[in-house]
Amino acid sequence: MNVVFVRGVVARDPDIRTLADGATLASFDLTVDAEGSPRASVPVALPLGPKPLDPPLVGDEVVVLGEVRRRFFRAGGSTQSRTEVMAEQLVPASDRRRVRRLLTSVSERLAE
Repeated sequence: MNVVFVRGVVARDPDIRTLADGATLASFDLTVDAEGSPRASVPVALPLGPKPLDPPLVGDEVVVLGEVRRRFFRAGGSTQSRTEVMAEQLVPASDRRRVRRLLTSVSERLAE
């Protein structure tokens, strides 16, 4: 099972780009504060579908539900890879009702 649930603050403005397969992604980093651990930076990719979606802005605190993915791509004549969280859902951390629904969704997945 590959389920990621992460809460953090957007550390840089999203980089919007179109991949070779035509998919559009917003890539950004989340700064995560874990108790008793140093801050961590988590790369997140948010697929942008056909309906308009506003990617988060620097300083926004968000909760992301997704999965870990390793993506391969060509750059500078060589193959490179990036490991990131591929977001399925992203909600503002301040929206407690929606965060609670995400938590319920995660617990149901884990129970399957």
